[in-house]
Amino acid sequence: MVDSDGSAEKLTASACAARTGLTVRALRVYERSGLLNPPRARSGWRQYGRRELTRLNTICVLKTAGLTLAQIRAVLRRNDPPLQEILQTQLENWKKRKEDAERGRRTAQAALQQLRTHRALDIDLLCELIRSNHVTGDIGEIGEFMQRILALPAKERAAWASRHNEEINPQSAQDFQEAVRTRIDPALERLLAGGAPASSPKVQKIITEYLQLMCQHAVRETAIEWLTRATIARHVLPRLKQRPTQDSDVISSQWTSNPFLVGFFAEAERHSAQCKALDKMLVAVKDSLQSEIEPHSKPAQRLVAKFFAICRKYALGDPGIYAQWAELVRPPPATMTEAEDRRIWQFLAHAIATMHSTEHR
Repeated sequence: MVDSDGSAEKLTASACAARTGLTVRALRVYERSGLLNPPRARSGWRQYGRRELTRLNTICVLKTAGLTLAQIRAVLRRNDPPLQEILQTQLENWKKRKEDAERGRRTAQAALQQLRTHRALDIDLLCELIRSNHVTGDIGEIGEFMQRILALPAKERAAWASRHNEEINPQSAQDFQEAVRTRIDPALERLLAGGAPASSPKVQKIITEYLQLMCQHAVRETAIEWLTRATIARHVLPRLKQRPTQDSDVISSQWTSNPFLVGFFAEAERHSAQCKALDKMLVAVKDSLQSEIEPHSKPAQRLVAKFFAICRKYALGDPGIYAQWAELVRPPPATMTEAEDRRIWQFLAHAIATMHSTEHR
């Protein structure tokens, strides 16, 4: 097979990933998102030629510029920008990175020189240091943390990996992940492929089974323990309360490890009866908190009773555990900020603890 540009060379997905530095998973996500459509060989294998590699370069440049997959798709729907234009954008990006890095280097050098001469850093220089770290920090906190781990001696690195694996992946979590992989994901994949909407009864039945598995394998208890204890947890917490969509880059095993299902999965959960009931309750609690009610008051205990009824009806397990988990992980209602949502769940957890302490007096 020969391209329109005369090139006969084609790369498989694995070869494309190896030579471009991308992952096969990223290639599949781009394809699933409608950004890429590699032709197939007679064997059924995807083939990446010059046209596909040019498109991949464009996608990467636009991602570097801060566009989401949905925004990139909107840009590419209006025809691909000329390669010359994309290359010019790349040159400008690299030039800016170089300038930012040089400015950051000069700022750090000036600060170091002041400290060596026993002079305190002034406010302006401290602010410039923070700004330069923000601008030049491309790999993010998680990347920096993992780089420090990788720099450890082999024995220390292995010991950290062992501790981390035990923290994040106890046997109960492994059993839950296996159940999701073998029971939940395949069923959702079939329904998604068949065009079933996220709100359909068949999809909702699977979401109910998923919630039952969470209780069965004590997933929320494990998550609370890890998120409040593990060293790396503080790096991932800010993203956990985001509800992913098919067009977003938010991938979390809170939903599923399958990147092609995560948006559909999260959307199905949003349409579930338990989610709607909880969101309605959260709005009621928010309204009550504006009146500054106390956790031990009768109005607060009525709200707690309503929450208990929802947990019983939808088999959500221990309300106290659910409230602690929801503060850390559950996405807020569309009409509520993360800060408001966290405050509500903290209030409910406090009210539940107050109720239990009163009962045991």
